[in-house]
Amino acid sequence: MDFELLRFIRHRPFFVAHWAYVWGVKGRYDEPKNEQAPDLDDLNDYNRNLYRNEVAGLIERFNGSLKAGQAKLYAPNIKFNREIGRWKGQKFHAQTGEPLGDRAYEEHLQENMPSAADKKLLLEIIANEKKWIAEKTGARDPLASIGEVRKSLSICESKSFTTEEGTETQEAW
Repeated sequence: MDFELLRFIRHRPFFVAHWAYVWGVKGRYDEPKNEQAPDLDDLNDYNRNLYRNEVAGLIERFNGSLKAGQAKLYAPNIKFNREIGRWKGQKFHAQTGEPLGDRAYEEHLQENMPSAADKKLLLEIIANEKKWIAEKTGARDPLASIGEVRKSLSICESKSFTTEEGTETQEAW
């Protein structure tokens, strides 16, 4: 194992994404409909932006159900609080993406990121409130139904045939 190569790759995630695309292991989420040539050094950021935009759209749909005057939710700007990629270590506003100075950014983090008390409260809720997420009704345990014929298969035709051992069996197709 070439540890120098591993060390090089570890600190250059764009390098891995680039070659993973070339080797056919990685792609862009919208690859089938994207006609532009891929920017191999920006694949991770490209996919991250697709994901963020999808989430932002879902949040906008949710905001449509809020009453007038209620604070709207938003997906943070892709540059906010980055620890990897091109925006790593830079200071930007969560909603607008505008650059912030050191002091303004620290104040902004205090207002927008969960505090130690928030994290502790969440862990207490998870540990003590057994029904903090409503149970799904009408659903069956998927493990209990292993071996049962699925509804999707019941609409298929079945065909009888004899195996090499001479036993007759049916197969859905």
